Amino acid sequence: GTWNDYGLPCLVSSTCRNLMTAFGCPDYSISHQLLYFLIAELKKCSNVLGAQRRRESHISFIVQDYKTIFCSNIMQRNLQIEDNDFPLHLHDLFVENIMVCGLAGFSEFYETRWLENILTWQETTDGCFGKSNNSAYTSVKEPYKLTEHKRVKRREKLL
Repeated sequence: GTWNDYGLPCLVSSTCRNLMTAFGCPDYSISHQLLYFLIAELKKCSNVLGAQRRRESHISFIVQDYKTIFCSNIMQRNLQIEDNDFPLHLHDLFVENIMVCGLAGFSEFYETRWLENILTWQETTDGCFGKSNNSAYTSVKEPYKLTEHKRVKRREKLL
């Protein structure tokens, strides 16, 4: 739900529903569409397609169809990435695609050859994947610090 409806779960606007069910979205957009359906399932939201009056089994079938279509397209993208020798800037997308479609139940994403390639991307010096010396992340040398956090509601924040 949105803040307009007091953050109630499982309430989906037509704008959101249309965005999450659009076909032809590339790269991270399609994996995020799939995440939408996975999270809706975890939250037990049966009306994410706006089909509140339909039988539950019919709704599940439709959701599964979206997951199948999205993962089919995601598989094609991962095969393209593989055919292009795994460009560095697509490593994160490639791994994310494997994770989300694997979580959606598509075991064909668990390819031994892909895992072998992914493991070669690991930095030998510190074991991290990607840029481990990025200043956006806390240094591994710096001990974890406990900090006091006060939660502020989004609508109470001043811009």
